[in-house]
Amino acid sequence: MSKVTVTLKLKFIDLNLAKAAMFDEMTDENTRLANWLLTIPLTSRRKLTTAKIETSLMSALANQTIRHTTSGVGKKVKQYKSLPPEINKQNWTIHKVGETYSLSFPTIKGTCTSSRRSSIKTLATYFRQAVSW
Repeated sequence: MSKVTVTLKLKFIDLNLAKAAMFDEMTDENTRLANWLLTIPLTSRRKLTTAKIETSLMSALANQTIRHTTSGVGKKVKQYKSLPPEINKQNWTIHKVGETYSLSFPTIKGTCTSSRRSSIKTLATYFRQAVSW
């Protein structure tokens, strides 16, 4: 059986300053973590888990960064200028809100539950056509 990978690139709409700043912080931390991981030999990098690293990202995002740096792409890269966080299929939910969709995914570690996940409106023309509800 063949494996199918679907990558969705969604535009954020009506992004307020707080969420934009949080996403910038997540991107900076994800880039820092990925560049730090690239300094570790590949054999050691494959054994890493979020319990062994220090980051302000939620463990789901940190694990995805570890997977990214041990993948075929990560093996070829020497350093990242900017690496936005990747959210895999297990870590996001999507809800229809009027004509738009709201995407919720883990963010940075916080002290209250509301700061751990972010819900962002997205423009998803392609997504509506690709996924049947």
